[in-house]
Amino acid sequence: MFNSKLIQRLNKLNTPFYFYDIDLLDNYTLSMTYNPTSHDDYNSLFNKYPAYALLEGSGSGLLYAHPKEGYVCYTGQNVSLNEWHNVSLVFDS
Repeated sequence: MFNSKLIQRLNKLNTPFYFYDIDLLDNYTLSMTYNPTSHDDYNSLFNKYPAYALLEGSGSGLLYAHPKEGYVCYTGQNVSLNEWHNVSLVFDS
């Protein structure tokens, strides 16, 4: 998944890299566990929009995704506040 140019950059860093440094061009799965404390704003769980994003809708907790540029998917699932949730964004071209 990592190209050689990216690996060279990562090897030079003395700090951890963030997911926005990763270009996901093929099939992928991104997963995380999180505990939302507010639905007052959009919560970006994974966001390198327009390439890909998993977001929580403002005011609702509705999860939706942009798995690839030009696409949007709504989960129909709302996350509740102050509870741990395991979420994943899977793209299979």
